[in-house]
Amino acid sequence: MGGKMNLAAGIQIAQLALKHRQNKLQHQRIIVFAGSPIKYEKKVLEMIGKKLKKNSVTLDIVDFSEDEDGKPDKLEALLASVNNNDSSHIVHVPPGQNALSDVLISTPMFTRDGEGGGGFAAHAASVGVTNFDFGVDPNIDPELALAVRVSMEEERARQEAATKKAAEKSSNQEKEEEVQP
Repeated sequence: MGGKMNLAAGIQIAQLALKHRQNKLQHQRIIVFAGSPIKYEKKVLEMIGKKLKKNSVTLDIVDFSEDEDGKPDKLEALLASVNNNDSSHIVHVPPGQNALSDVLISTPMFTRDGEGGGGFAAHAASVGVTNFDFGVDPNIDPELALAVRVSMEEERARQEAATKKAAEKSSNQEKEEEVQP
């Protein structure tokens, strides 16, 4: 497996998208999935981190590949420069048979209380149940919740129309059979 990532450009694009978000009350958070080697030096990453910290953006980093060219040290330096009140996190996922989702669900990134595996997200993922319609919390992402709700209502209407059409077709066939002796 190989490839290159442009970490600086990716973070800058994400920050630009967050800057122009519609719901300004939502917290700004970027999650970086780092699977390729990092071509930047620590100083460049620290400058990026300071800019994120200045703009109140939290950063979570998921490192899931071999340790190449001091990658963990570079990511730790980036995290240290952006971290404010322990709001940013880093997870080093060791190579192996573990599914990435299984490792991540028990981290502070996905739990509300900062305790690995003890939060609502971990419980909901393990049981597959949420208290929200269609599994989407409208307080966190109201647009997604609305889109899912509209989509489900359209699908229900389509199914009802198909059922009604099938019933009418069946009724018409019965009438034709009665007319023809």
